[in-house]
Amino acid sequence: MAYIKVKWRKDKPNKREMSAQDYEEYLTKDRGTELIIDTHNCTEGMVIDGFKANQAFTGNNVTKGGKNVNVAFEVIHSFSESESKNLSADKINFMGRELAERYFPNHSFMVVTHTDSAKNHNHILVNPVNNKTKKRDILDKKEHLYNLRTIANDISKENGLSIIRETKQEKDRKLPQKVREIQRRGGQSYRLDLFQKADFARAYSTSFDEYVGILSELSVNV
Repeated sequence: MAYIKVKWRKDKPNKREMSAQDYEEYLTKDRGTELIIDTHNCTEGMVIDGFKANQAFTGNNVTKGGKNVNVAFEVIHSFSESESKNLSADKINFMGRELAERYFPNHSFMVVTHTDSAKNHNHILVNPVNNKTKKRDILDKKEHLYNLRTIANDISKENGLSIIRETKQEKDRKLPQKVREIQRRGGQSYRLDLFQKADFARAYSTSFDEYVGILSELSVNV
């Protein structure tokens, strides 16, 4: 089964974190075990430099509200200990690239596969700026986390791996308190209707554009 975590990598983070530049060097250093690096529309060894240059060229490197610029969006795509033993580094890297290509088709990204721990995993660094629209369209970290988990499950099933099934309690916890109260009273919530349509669109789309298209068919404007 695949686990997904997401994180922002900043140009000048707080003292306890590495800058995006230093983090790239950390990911790609020799660990004495098998290491695979795959890139898409960027150059190995200059990935963060390329992201920053692109963001400057498209006007997407300006701080908002005094906050530091998010240079890269990181997806950590890991596998259970039992499945890690039966998966080659090449296969794990392939699934990581497949995840990135399906969800970030118009973005530059790097997939780094690490095999130096019990749970083999991918680190995927993505440029938040869309190469087609020249705009930042990776913004809401939570939204992307849920979408990526859905696609990661699809890829796991396609490759004969187990998946993490979300319980009803976990799904209910994601609903706002007001929606849960309406449900308990037996009423209908427009927000719940919206969530259900979004879940349907995520389940049947393989790209953000397709996701938007399905929601449009359901009379939801994105």
